[in-house]
Amino acid sequence: MSKPEPATRVAAGIDTSWLTRMQMAHGRKLVIALPYVWLILLFLLPFLIVFKISLAEMARAIPPYSDLVEWGDSQLSIMLNLGNFLQLTDDPLYFEAYLQSLQVAGISTICCLLLAYPLAWAVAHSKPSTRNILLLLVILPSWTSFLIRVYAWMGILKNNGVLNNFLLWLGVIDSAADDSAHQPGGLYRHRVRLSALYGAGRSTPP
Repeated sequence: MSKPEPATRVAAGIDTSWLTRMQMAHGRKLVIALPYVWLILLFLLPFLIVFKISLAEMARAIPPYSDLVEWGDSQLSIMLNLGNFLQLTDDPLYFEAYLQSLQVAGISTICCLLLAYPLAWAVAHSKPSTRNILLLLVILPSWTSFLIRVYAWMGILKNNGVLNNFLLWLGVIDSAADDSAHQPGGLYRHRVRLSALYGAGRSTPP
């Protein structure tokens, strides 16, 4: 009666191994699925809701827009309002805003590359102790709350903020410049580009 025991143990080992593999496979699927669920719930679903509102008409109701699909008298009616999209082409304000945004983004990107490349090279080839301090100075602003950073930059870059008042005091400008806040703000947002350049600089011999 003691001979079948090894076979039983082998069978039990096979079952346990198969169960472990199944658990690992389901675990991988769950780990991969979580980011997709996150993106669908917090990005795709709100985008679809906003897109639906853009195709609806304003109405005195709760919510304040009409339904896109109505069912009545055994008929299904789909009503799409394209007026909001046609307004984008009729009013030049939107087109000018798009061009200005592209201009600010392009200038900020070029200035950031010109400033970040030599800085990243210097950080990558500096002494280890100095390198850690310089990297900390780059990463440190990200530890602050995003809302606090936004209000801080608003105080610095607004029309009557620190930057405009300082330029007025120096006599560089005669009146507060509305566009003066765009480029420094763009450079500040792109400071993370230094990390990619730093990684490339570390792998490049001096």
